[in-house]
Amino acid sequence: MEEKVMVDHSSQFNTEEEDRPYIRGSVLHLIFRNDDNGYTVAKVKVKKAQPSVEGDTVTVVGFFPVIEPEETYEFEGSFKEHPRFGKQLQAESYRKDIPTEEEAVISYLSSDRFTGIGKKTAASIVQSLGNDAINKILDNPDVLREVQGLNEKKRTLLFDQLMENQGWRGRCSY
Repeated sequence: MEEKVMVDHSSQFNTEEEDRPYIRGSVLHLIFRNDDNGYTVAKVKVKKAQPSVEGDTVTVVGFFPVIEPEETYEFEGSFKEHPRFGKQLQAESYRKDIPTEEEAVISYLSSDRFTGIGKKTAASIVQSLGNDAINKILDNPDVLREVQGLNEKKRTLLFDQLMENQGWRGRCSY
């Protein structure tokens, strides 16, 4: 029987204020991925963990609709001891880290992940909305109306691609 897991992608996700175990880190590589149901086993380079963990990598397992190597995520769940593979974090929720420094936000928005957004447009978005532009857009896409030079089509496309790149499709259960 397959376990159902709630994946919470809300922008209010803040593990530092909770007692639940979490890991924040970069996905080094995917050990296993079932594309049919999203079940994934990933090796993660730890940047921060609660409780602290031994070593600098941890295996994280869970159902992730979207997860990419070399990206930074925060996984919340519980540690389990697998009889064959050792200590693992069984993730119950996760979110992709969102850049909040000016150059990082501009670089992210002008990457090839976003159609029609170059460095100039990305800089204009940051100038209009601030370093927290991505969170503001995800919380309310109408804030993009404040950015000069973005027509309705580009605003809609940017929001849709941001949602997709963040792996956010509301609350998902598998």
